[in-house]
Amino acid sequence: MINKDQRAGPANLPSTVHQEKLTLLLQQSHIAAYISVVVAAILLAVLWEQQSSDRLLTWMGGIVATASVRIAMYQSFRRHPPEVDENSHREFIYFAATLTYFAWWGIGSLWIMPKASYADQIIVLYFMIGLAGSAVAVFSANWPLQIGAVALLLLPIVSWFFAQGSLPEAGMATAGLIFLLSATRSARVLAGTIDSNLRLKHQLINANAVAERLARVDELTNLYNRRAFNEYSRLQAAQAQRTGNPLSLVLLDLDHFKGVNDNYGHAVGDEVLQHVSKMLRELVRESDICGRIGGEEFAILLPGTSAEKAQVVAEAMRRQLYEIPFAFPDGEAIIHASFGVAQVRGEFSDALRQADSALYVAKTAGRNRVELCDNVTPIRRPGGEQSRR
Repeated sequence: MINKDQRAGPANLPSTVHQEKLTLLLQQSHIAAYISVVVAAILLAVLWEQQSSDRLLTWMGGIVATASVRIAMYQSFRRHPPEVDENSHREFIYFAATLTYFAWWGIGSLWIMPKASYADQIIVLYFMIGLAGSAVAVFSANWPLQIGAVALLLLPIVSWFFAQGSLPEAGMATAGLIFLLSATRSARVLAGTIDSNLRLKHQLINANAVAERLARVDELTNLYNRRAFNEYSRLQAAQAQRTGNPLSLVLLDLDHFKGVNDNYGHAVGDEVLQHVSKMLRELVRESDICGRIGGEEFAILLPGTSAEKAQVVAEAMRRQLYEIPFAFPDGEAIIHASFGVAQVRGEFSDALRQADSALYVAKTAGRNRVELCDNVTPIRRPGGEQSRR
């Protein structure tokens, strides 16, 4: 029988894309956190002779502390992936930690930058532009985080350069501002491209899932179609042979169904089939396999069930169907069916023929009854499918 997950439609696309963008963001920024600490250590070494060691070590300690929070958040996400409804809280913590990290970089760069040396200022600006460029790539899955990181890195030092009023520092400020604007534009384009690609990817996945489902599921009744039912049944038969557990097959064919279509039309006939399939889903177990294998013919495979117990199940189905009238356009009427039961003792195809033979006996014996294959003699039908309706 089709379980709840198989009956579900395609996943909610925005939530799925958002989840994958978050995963991509964490995977990329995890390595970047380590690299940025190494970059900070290099900058510290470059400025060691020009700046107070206490100031440099304090700044470096802040870099390591904020980077450690980002790394810890990544490890937490990896060990315990959040559900969609848990994302917002954990994302907020991660984004806050990341933006704090870049704010420390941006403001800290002014704090450790020697103010008397143009050469040292260019070095610091070079490091900040390089870090901003890497942020565009690392946070490509999230445009607001891209822009936030770049702005926090460059705006403090660019603003300071502009405030000094000298030509060299104005030139450095202009260079930083041009890069900031270019990075902002590139970040938006890159994030949009990634978003579009992820949406297209999941639309294709969903389309393939729908196509696969339609290839295996009867659209009218939401049960397995004949092809899928036979495939699953063959697998169950092979497993039953290996384990020695019983396995039984029940065939159900609605009596006089052609008259329903002739008298009321195919739309009402479809409603009858849906009514029967709903009853079957309510009566069978989660482990049972249920399918519509013909126009008005259904099949139920019962793992771990002997033929005698399957006969009891079929009788319960027959009574349930017979005792609940169906509302036809001109009033209520009883729908009944004939059942054939067989135990799968070898190949599934053999059991299918045996159950079909028992079903034919039930039809010829007056309909609205259950016949067990062990109690009947195999019969060759004279007229095929049409003869048993």
